[in-house]
Amino acid sequence: MNHCRSRPRSEQSLVRWAAPQLHDIDALDQMVDPALQGLYHSKSLSRFADAIALCVQAEPEFRPPMSEVVQSLVRLVQRANMTRMSSSESYTRRDRESGDCAV
Repeated sequence: MNHCRSRPRSEQSLVRWAAPQLHDIDALDQMVDPALQGLYHSKSLSRFADAIALCVQAEPEFRPPMSEVVQSLVRLVQRANMTRMSSSESYTRRDRESGDCAV
């Protein structure tokens, strides 16, 4: 699949372009849809990138079966949701304690 024919050849394949950047948190932040900015923790993004890196291995025998990928992604989403909920709860608790939150 070609990413964009107007780009240099090294950037025409989305996998070839993205794979080297999957372990660079700053590069990952740049790859994320701008509509998602602020809706995830960097640690969660890094974990998703780890799953992606396994899926784009050059040798097919080193790629995980889709069932494992799905299980991994489900766990990552659940973990991210728990983290977001606990962050939200602590924020709400702080607001109530400081009197900033109307009850």
